[in-house]
Amino acid sequence: MTSRGIRSIRLALIAGVGLLAVACGGGSSSSFSLPDGATWTKESGNAVTVDTRDNVFVPQFIEVKKGAEVTWDNTGRNRHNVLPDEEGDFKEVQVDELDPGMKASRTFDEVGEFGYYCSLHGTATKGMFGAIKVVE
Repeated sequence: MTSRGIRSIRLALIAGVGLLAVACGGGSSSSFSLPDGATWTKESGNAVTVDTRDNVFVPQFIEVKKGAEVTWDNTGRNRHNVLPDEEGDFKEVQVDELDPGMKASRTFDEVGEFGYYCSLHGTATKGMFGAIKVVE
C-alpha cells in the first residue's frame, strides 16, 4: 500500500471517529422533537400537574423550571404508565403507581427536553405521548 493510501485510510478513520463523537455526544436532552404545529405550555412554580385522562396527557407539552416536580394525576378510568423516550432520562412511572385515581411525581433537575409516553395507549410518537422541557 502506498503512503497516499495509508494517509487516506487514516483521514477516513479520524473523520469517522469525529462523527461518532458528535453523534454520541453528551447532554441531558433526549432526542425528542416537538411535533409540527405543537407549542410548549409554560408552567410557573415548582409543582406542575399533568392530567392523565383516558388516552391523553393534558397539557401534552410542558415547559418547567429546573427542579420542578411534575405530577401525573390519573383522572380517567384507565390504567397508565409514564415511560421516558430514552431510558434514564427520568425514573419511569409503573402501572401500579398510576391506577385510576392515583398520582405519581418525578422531579426534573436536568435542563433538556424529555419525551415520554404511556406504553398501554401509545408510543413515543403516536397516541398517548408528551414531553417536558426543563429550563434554567
